[in-house]
Amino acid sequence: MISRLVPAALGCLALAAVVAGCSDTDPGTPFPGTDASTTAGASATSSRPDGDGLPSNGAPSVPDPLDTSGFERSPCRVLTADQLPELGLNAAGEEGQGVGAPECVWENSSSGASVGMQFDIGTGRGLSAVYALRKDYQLWEELPPIEGFPAVIASHVDNRNTAGECFIHVGVSDQMSFQVQVILSRAKRGATNPCEPGNLVVTRMLQTMKGRS
Repeated sequence: MISRLVPAALGCLALAAVVAGCSDTDPGTPFPGTDASTTAGASATSSRPDGDGLPSNGAPSVPDPLDTSGFERSPCRVLTADQLPELGLNAAGEEGQGVGAPECVWENSSSGASVGMQFDIGTGRGLSAVYALRKDYQLWEELPPIEGFPAVIASHVDNRNTAGECFIHVGVSDQMSFQVQVILSRAKRGATNPCEPGNLVVTRMLQTMKGRS
């Protein structure tokens, strides 16, 4: 998902227990490449359909859609400075142009922990685009709704124990979803399921977008 990363100099935060552990020596780890939903978005039309036929492919409906238009082109706004210490991240996200849409990455360069997010602006099909690729994912796990919105863990390769990595896709309407990539600190990889703190990261993002941060 994240195509570039500008390392930020940051010491270990006092409240970094959720995502990040402490490391005093190693530099930060760059984000890996694009995941499937972003690739799908890049190959599809950039216009949103009117919703006919959605949801599809077994994706759940979103009965109470969230207006994310103010965040889709400025994804770094989905986490506030007040939320970042709890997640063990830097005080500022680094925005860049991903495949098909802007993206944001936050990191702790001391611990190697990082979070990236991107809206699926390209397909206009929300979680239906992710569910359409279900057979291509090695890791697939439907989650209970997060802040009332359907979510699924989906990744081509299960890197939870090796790289401490988790991808979570969240539907905010039948036409729009976003993807979050969580990479644990080096100290926590192999000892903690990264999808658990990933759920908290998604929760904080949704709270921000709801105006409840």
